[in-house]
Amino acid sequence: MIPRLKTILANTLGIAESGITDDSTIEGIGADSLDIVELSFDISDEFIADVDDSEIQLSMTVSELAALIESKQHDKTSTP
Repeated sequence: MIPRLKTILANTLGIAESGITDDSTIEGIGADSLDIVELSFDISDEFIADVDDSEIQLSMTVSELAALIESKQHDKTSTP
């Protein structure tokens, strides 16, 4: 999950994937509020998880974002 998420973050923000760690904050890797909107679409497409841009905080770490995505995937699979 996290390697794929790092790839999405790098592609969306136009940065090197090597500069993103699990503890990097979204803001710390250069994202702003417009990037968050784009990220929410990219994440939803890649992970088949409904992650709203309002749920992604600039202060979140990559690990916290991955946990959010996993919880959204779980919600989707547990809903009949």
